[in-house]
Amino acid sequence: MRLRLASNIIGGHKALFAILFLVGVGIVAFQAGAYYYYQKSSACPDPCRVSTLMVETLINYGNGTT
Repeated sequence: MRLRLASNIIGGHKALFAILFLVGVGIVAFQAGAYYYYQKSSACPDPCRVSTLMVETLINYGNGTT
């Protein structure tokens, strides 16, 4: 009985699950492409140039804390 209920729930929402799956695959592909691009662009040519990137982050929680 439970197997049939689970099958009906999944069967009724196949389009939703397909869309969610495709969105997930798209996000993973985008992240992999961005990682590959970053690794390719940060390859050190000869002679190696040193570059430093400093990032300062401020998180405002809205309650007076930072």
